[in-house]
Amino acid sequence: MEKVKKEKKGFNIRLCRPDSEEKYTVFFEEKGNRIIRCYVRDSFCCGRVFVGKANCHEGDTFNRAVGMDLAFMRAIAKRRRFYDGMLKDSLETITSVMEHDASIEHKFRKFLEKVV
Repeated sequence: MEKVKKEKKGFNIRLCRPDSEEKYTVFFEEKGNRIIRCYVRDSFCCGRVFVGKANCHEGDTFNRAVGMDLAFMRAIAKRRRFYDGMLKDSLETITSVMEHDASIEHKFRKFLEKVV
């Protein structure tokens, strides 16, 4: 009996940093002969899944490789936008907290006048 090779639909990757390890899963799903979806599961952000979709329009010739590439790039673009938003929010918070320095110093000067 001949062993049937299972079709690969995605891959896993584990990336290490000095203080942590992130795991990513990328897999594809085909709907009929016209739609390919790519799912990028990101363990860094609570297992969030970013989805990219590629449609083959009527009159176009279906090309699986092009569809997978397009769906993957769209999923990665969504992931990038998500992290860009997180970065922007974090920077705004840090900037806001750093602007408190003047108020803290003013309060310190008033305190210093009272105790000296």
